[in-house]
Amino acid sequence: MRCKQKILALLLAVALLLAMSSTALAAGVCKIGDQEYTSLAEAVAAVPTDGTQTTIILLGNTTGGGVKVPSGKNIIFDLGGYTYTVTDPLVGSSGTETNGFQLLRDSNIKIQNGKIDSTEKGLKILIQNYANLTLEDVTLDGRQAPNCNYVCSNNFGEVNITGNTNIYAAAGQAAFDVYYWPEGGYAEGVTVNVNTTGTIDGKIEYGSDGTEDGKANVAEKAKLNIQDGNFTGTFSIQEEVGKAGITVFGGSFTDASTIMPYLAPGLKLEGGKVVSATTPPADDGDDGSIGYPPTILSPTGNQVVAVMANGTVTLSVDATGVGFGGCQWYVNRGDGQGFVPVAGATGASLTLYPTFADNGSQYYCRVMNGYGHVDSGYFILSVVGGMVPKTGDQVSVTLWVCLMALGVAGAAAVLARRRSR
Repeated sequence: MRCKQKILALLLAVALLLAMSSTALAAGVCKIGDQEYTSLAEAVAAVPTDGTQTTIILLGNTTGGGVKVPSGKNIIFDLGGYTYTVTDPLVGSSGTETNGFQLLRDSNIKIQNGKIDSTEKGLKILIQNYANLTLEDVTLDGRQAPNCNYVCSNNFGEVNITGNTNIYAAAGQAAFDVYYWPEGGYAEGVTVNVNTTGTIDGKIEYGSDGTEDGKANVAEKAKLNIQDGNFTGTFSIQEEVGKAGITVFGGSFTDASTIMPYLAPGLKLEGGKVVSATTPPADDGDDGSIGYPPTILSPTGNQVVAVMANGTVTLSVDATGVGFGGCQWYVNRGDGQGFVPVAGATGASLTLYPTFADNGSQYYCRVMNGYGHVDSGYFILSVVGGMVPKTGDQVSVTLWVCLMALGVAGAAAVLARRRSR
């Protein structure tokens, strides 16, 4: 009898261990809130179509197919510092392969905090009528793919490339295009805004479909605004479209000659970099600056700051030329509000007391004087602490399963001993 009870207890412990292990193995690759999903496509299907903004968080490096975002969905894809590798293309109604993301009419997506690459099939983000795309602190890498065109947009759409976003296209391929397609009489062009501290390595294509209507109206219908970025590719601009739709306010350009006609008034290219065409004013002596905007000495780029939950951390910047206006800190808590000023945070340092809810929050400091301002790199909080394992952390999950199994087996043995008395 005792032997049977021990065997039964052992079987129950093994069954529980297997159940928990299978749960761990079947853990999702992404989540919305506390709900996990086995693919990005499955998570997208759970997002409402009423425009409510929903955040899908990647839980680890993941391989999967292209993602179609249906009409009316408003999604933030937070890659969580991981890589999403696209393997299988989407095929649209026109037969166009979109190996990446396809935004259908009236949809909005933001891709942030990580990397998207692809297999040899290529990588493309296709934006359809009235859809909008934001890329922030993300790297799109298709250099191993023979055919990739990252961002191609149709009508009324807007593309914003911000933060430290990098785009690496395959040799001879486009990083993005800005085109006016009047086919069918409904097209209204697209606006692409580039303001990144990262690198755009690939052709920038600008033009129309070649029809007379397209050539005559592309400058009004397709807008390209460049605020900043390191452009190492070439610019492919149709001669007949004119220059009214392109305005360059800043950035560095390897192919400088192509972009010169599109500089905003008062600017020039010097060593491939956009600078002021006028001599800076002499020091007016009223704010400690020397005729130029401030310069950030550190940090020179984005950095992850690890901190224990309910502990303290101090963020600091070191800059020269600080004067009138001083400093102002900004934070993005991932709540859809973007970066907002931190009340009262006007010094070169900022002390925080983060909780788990602050994990992933981004901070930067704007340093000002009478001649302009400059922004520091991002401080990205990684709030750690506690013993609860996270999905995707296989070491923690395995340890948790083993400890639970040992506990159940021990309890079963004690129970069996008591019954045998």
